[in-house]
Amino acid sequence: MSLEEVRNYINTVRRDFASKPLSKSDLNENPMEQFATWMEEAVNAQILDPYAMCLSTVNSAGRPSSRIVYWRDVSENGFVL
Repeated sequence: MSLEEVRNYINTVRRDFASKPLSKSDLNENPMEQFATWMEEAVNAQILDPYAMCLSTVNSAGRPSSRIVYWRDVSENGFVL
């Protein structure tokens, strides 16, 4: 695939994410229940790897580091990555 073909592909496959804005009033007060709702939506939408997430941390100098991780388990107490 040429760079021009890549650029054309990127410009034609973009999705509009504004169709479902995130509003604080729509969120569940319990973050774990909210997560379950989002997970159900991802599974129903047949999203590949809905259990993948971006984990970001910063070092003492404030330099960020991000990586994609899979969560292995979830409970009311949190996630196991």
